[in-house]
Amino acid sequence: MNIISNNCVGAAIYQELNIQYNNPFMWCFITGDNFYTLIKEFNNINFNNYKILDSCLDKEVSEYENTYSLYIDNKIYIHYIHYIHDINFDKPTKKSDITGKFSRDLLYKNADILCQNKYVKRLQRMIEEPIFVISLSKYFSFNEIRNCMYLKSKYNRIFLLPEKFEYDINKLNENCEVIIQPENGVKWSTEKAKYILNNSKILKEKIN
Repeated sequence: MNIISNNCVGAAIYQELNIQYNNPFMWCFITGDNFYTLIKEFNNINFNNYKILDSCLDKEVSEYENTYSLYIDNKIYIHYIHYIHDINFDKPTKKSDITGKFSRDLLYKNADILCQNKYVKRLQRMIEEPIFVISLSKYFSFNEIRNCMYLKSKYNRIFLLPEKFEYDINKLNENCEVIIQPENGVKWSTEKAKYILNNSKILKEKIN
């Protein structure tokens, strides 16, 4: 199964299913415009052509300092926010082991190399057609979500959205599934993953 999401929800779905990550878009952010391009141009992107850059995501936000972005085939940026360059660590170390607080961050002096290695390893597993999962993010505007909904594409797209989200059902592409999330209880990626798995017809058919 090849599940690609705009944030950490996709990786959390893999964890809930207890299967290996089958694409390189795990635990990263993809902004709305880049995600739209990813869906539209998926068959035309050379994923082996990439550059690793210092993070170009919210440079003014200190939490993303010393992290990395990949620029793929001169078309899309993806942002690996959990691989953090830290010269004090000679091997990858969970930040949670240092602070005692939950975190998905890894600290490592060669975090850029680790990031590339993870990308290449998981890219080799990306064989099946993708299922795209979109949930709310500060990097995905309502208009950008609607653009992904209305885009004509053969690929299945699953949207986890609040009830207040407005869209034109007549423009909704036939391969899109909209799941309305409850007001409470699906704040974190793991909770969202469970809710999607329990309510998505697309994923249930794929799993079964």
